[in-house]
Amino acid sequence: MHTIATVETWDGENGVGVLRGDAFPGGTCWVLWHTIDAPGYKTLTPGGAVEVDFEEVSQEGHSARAMRVIPIVT
Repeated sequence: MHTIATVETWDGENGVGVLRGDAFPGGTCWVLWHTIDAPGYKTLTPGGAVEVDFEEVSQEGHSARAMRVIPIVT
């Protein structure tokens, strides 16, 4: 599935975070650094918008897992 979401948290040291969006079951989605589709260092900014392809699966207490994340640059 595909949606627009907001980065809720990002731990740059471990390369993990949480996205928030209405399309996610339970409202949140787990994200890992390797799913970020951007050049250079793979990181996200809390409060930033992203396009995300995700699957509904339990991951680290969230009911969705990101498969591909594209930061939206404004």
